[in-house]
Amino acid sequence: MGRPGTHDARERLLAVLGELGFAAEADDDAVQLSGCPCPLVSPDRPELVFRLVAGAIAGALSAPGSPLRPGEETHDPAARRCSVRLVRLDAA
Repeated sequence: MGRPGTHDARERLLAVLGELGFAAEADDDAVQLSGCPCPLVSPDRPELVFRLVAGAIAGALSAPGSPLRPGEETHDPAARRCSVRLVRLDAA
């Protein structure tokens, strides 16, 4: 992820998610994932797979020293879409 403060955390986050095979988009408030494998990997409990993704998001944001962390999650396994809100540590 690089040294703290040397990269835009959202850009690096999208790169990390892309390396994990996710189609991801981010704005100031959230990350949206499409083509999510969660319902394919764990059809009975797709949210368990997303918990691993949320952990990757948290790590990718904290590595460069970003104040952003994953917050509220939404899942639509049928559409294979997930999203996670981004919250600032100082606003949480």
